[in-house]
Amino acid sequence: MSVTIASGAALSDALDLTNGRVPVALDMPAAWTAASISFSGSTDGGASYDPVYFDDGTEYVVTIDAARIVPIVPSAFLGLTHVKVRSGTVASPVNQGAERVVGVVTRRATELAGAGGGGAESEHTSVTVEGPLGA
Repeated sequence: MSVTIASGAALSDALDLTNGRVPVALDMPAAWTAASISFSGSTDGGASYDPVYFDDGTEYVVTIDAARIVPIVPSAFLGLTHVKVRSGTVASPVNQGAERVVGVVTRRATELAGAGGGGAESEHTSVTVEGPLGA
């Protein structure tokens, strides 16, 4: 699976999580305008999005770089119907210098209790962000 961030934008298109899968890792493209990653999530089928925060009030931010696969916290996405990847943070989004496709490795939410156990099925998806998409 993947998402796309458009050239000149900081927020990707939406990744549909209604199939019972949640993100477990990001597979970064070889070219990336330096920035951390944060997320916007939807609980209403993709009609509206809010930034993803932890219960202690801190925004969920992943330090990342080009050409790396980085594990992420799957529990941050449980209950969401859709998620978008943001280059930068809510307060400081970073527009990408060209279209970027970010791979998203997912796993069935029902398999998370056994994470690290054998035989769990994973799927790789990409997200591409193009142009301004909003918050």
